[in-house]
Amino acid sequence: MRCRWPEKLSDNTMKMETMNTLPVEQQLAEMNSKLDFLMEEMLHQRRRRQETEDLMQDISLIGKDLSATAVEKLDKAGIAIDYDQLTGFGIRLLRNIETFSRLLDLVESADDLLRDVGPILHQAGLDAINKLHELEAKGYFEFMRELMALIDKIVTNFSAKDLHDLSENILPLLETMKNLPQPGVTGALNQALKAYGNTLGQKEIPRYSLWKIIKELNSPEMKKAIGFTITFMKQMAAETDKKSM
Repeated sequence: MRCRWPEKLSDNTMKMETMNTLPVEQQLAEMNSKLDFLMEEMLHQRRRRQETEDLMQDISLIGKDLSATAVEKLDKAGIAIDYDQLTGFGIRLLRNIETFSRLLDLVESADDLLRDVGPILHQAGLDAINKLHELEAKGYFEFMRELMALIDKIVTNFSAKDLHDLSENILPLLETMKNLPQPGVTGALNQALKAYGNTLGQKEIPRYSLWKIIKELNSPEMKKAIGFTITFMKQMAAETDKKSM
């Protein structure tokens, strides 16, 4: 291996020669500058050490005050600290660190779930509000209020016996309602109701004498009405006979 000592010696020699060539005042100025820098660093380190010591003293005083206050409060409350139990509690905490870790994982998962579900629930709430507004605009709520008022009137004006009688006769009523949609039945009922309304709407009902009744019986309308009535009565009699058999 090649030795480099002569080169280093030559470099140091050159530096010494350069320093020797500098004026004495400049050399002293550089030395003073370096000494000032060293003194400043030493003072800075001393200040930091002093600040650290002061901080530790303050923390120690605060800890002592907190400890004394805690002991005083516990003493006034009549609570005695069992250091064995406290030690056992600390050991149990250390033993169940994994359990606490899993619990924290569950909490984080629940928080993530709430973050994901939150916008969905918010949108669902807005949709529900819009739907309720739409139902209110269509009159559903007003209809429900009137329906509740109707139910209240039924409960007020009808007794339990009336409801029992209605339940006993509900089947014939349902059969009657079942026959209403048959062809011609609904139209005939509407025509009968209109005729009844028109008759009641007349200011004066005409009076018929016996001779006038006989005369009206010869009219096509009365003949048709008499035929309808006779046919209707025959059908009623036939249905009655069927039920009695």
